[in-house]
Amino acid sequence: MMLGLLIYCYATGTFASRRIETLTFENVAVRYLTGDTHPDHDSICKFRRENKALLSVSFHQVLELAARARALQVGDITVAIDGTRILANASKHSAVSHGHAVEQMKLVGEQIAQLLQKAENADSTPLQDGLTIPEEIKRRQDRIAKLTEAKKAMEQRAKEH
Repeated sequence: MMLGLLIYCYATGTFASRRIETLTFENVAVRYLTGDTHPDHDSICKFRRENKALLSVSFHQVLELAARARALQVGDITVAIDGTRILANASKHSAVSHGHAVEQMKLVGEQIAQLLQKAENADSTPLQDGLTIPEEIKRRQDRIAKLTEAKKAMEQRAKEH
């Protein structure tokens, strides 16, 4: 229940444990997730601190699942699998090597870890003005989905050769 609560709240832009506690009384979706129970902010903080690895892995899985289910706007990326050569004006940003895709996936993972660290710091310090965590997470989700798709296509092509 706590894991679902934190993932939902982080995805919707609520990071402070005191605010999450308030949402368990005010927000219908949060009340549903918690089974109409109301964990206090200390319990929420303690769960977050003791289960950092679980939270990070689960958050990655949720983002990946949402991208695959097209629940999020992942963007339009075309990956050519057959190797046909066509004269085109290719963008450096859409053409990715396998090694670069792996590096970028690691970078996005680190960025998600940083966003989760911002969640931990939300109880003691305010966020920077203009920073919207849901938009930052979405931008990184988009990048992970595109890189994962490109990596799979390259691996499939390598198997065929």
